[in-house]
Amino acid sequence: MPDIIDTLSIRAGGVHAFQSLLLPNVPARPERLVPYGESYFRWLERLPWIAVKRGPTGERTINDTALRLALLRFAPPYLIEERDGRELRYAIVGGALAAARGGWLALGYREEAGGLRLWVDVVAYRPRLGVGWLYRGTQVHVHRWITINFLHAWGRQLSQNKSE
Repeated sequence: MPDIIDTLSIRAGGVHAFQSLLLPNVPARPERLVPYGESYFRWLERLPWIAVKRGPTGERTINDTALRLALLRFAPPYLIEERDGRELRYAIVGGALAAARGGWLALGYREEAGGLRLWVDVVAYRPRLGVGWLYRGTQVHVHRWITINFLHAWGRQLSQNKSE
């Protein structure tokens, strides 16, 4: 069974949610990070009432198709060396679920003893709902469900492709 880390910290109205998965015996593939970042947004589109729009420079908007709302908007992604690995970051620039511009969504990986650590990290996100009981009882659980399921799907894909 893969090693999972699932943390949430809330400070001064900002949220940091980190979920990761350790895949045993899977080598790192730096050239594959951008396609896996793209697969996150494609994975989101499998959810009911969600559509993702891609702008001409790589920006993303996650839309609720029933209410016709832009739930979250992200700037074009950029790669960064971080946490002894690599991350693909999407800065949060707005949307109905964000109280303010700021923070980012990061998808990353690093090699660890015996495997590959994958993660999805939301840093300095400021939810429109605030960080009280309503946010903790709704949006937190949805984010964790989405992220952990995506990490398992990403891990399965990497494990299947490790012999290439």
